[in-house]
Amino acid sequence: MIPGFGGHLVSESLLERQIDPLAGARRHAERALLADCRRQAASLGPAASLRALLDGAAIPLLGVLGFDVVADVEMTSRALHATVGHEQAIAGLTVVSWNEPLDAFWRAAVVSARSRGAEWSFLFNGSHVRLFSTNRLHTRRFLEFALDVALDDPSAAVALLTTLHVEALTAADRADPAPLERMIALAAASGKRRPFADRRSPDGVCGPAQRTRAPTASSRRESRIRANAHDGLPRAVSALCGGTGAGPGVASGVPREL
Repeated sequence: MIPGFGGHLVSESLLERQIDPLAGARRHAERALLADCRRQAASLGPAASLRALLDGAAIPLLGVLGFDVVADVEMTSRALHATVGHEQAIAGLTVVSWNEPLDAFWRAAVVSARSRGAEWSFLFNGSHVRLFSTNRLHTRRFLEFALDVALDDPSAAVALLTTLHVEALTAADRADPAPLERMIALAAASGKRRPFADRRSPDGVCGPAQRTRAPTASSRRESRIRANAHDGLPRAVSALCGGTGAGPGVASGVPREL
């Protein structure tokens, strides 16, 4: 389990498998910088303006994640949009009010990022940071970290750096996908190999057709009704045919052929 982690762009179990066990030691300096960012943002809260959240919390956080350029800041009634980048990599950034629910801002964040030519979009509310892929408009899947919870846990901090750092969102070679894109593709391939995996029952059976269900009182009652109806059919036919037990065409007093 990764404390503070949420979303389904990459599953938690896959992310745990992808994290380098030695990354915690290598990224100790970055983890310390992230902790400093949160301490500096401790004075912010519900009364903070969008610009204060951008300058005092979002920019320092994204700076540790490798995005050292902020440009094209645009203010709207409920959100602040900007472009963050590093060399050739860019991403969209949308900042909303402190602890504001992020689900309502998916469309605004993605539209803003796509208008800026960005393939990734960050959504930030002071306490949580969320990442979308702007190339997957058919789904609203995302990665999210509750910052105070995640940064208190070394493994969660490494998971945040593994998925949200500019290096994870940028391909080393234009012909290759970015590391996070490879992770997403791996998750998608795993889901195709196990088509019923997400809907399996607690007993581990994948397909509903493979599941044997115990008969219920209702199903037993319906079976008895069908059986009684079936048994009564010959008697009804016999009565209709004059009680001879013969078929409809040989009933008493009825010629076989006219």
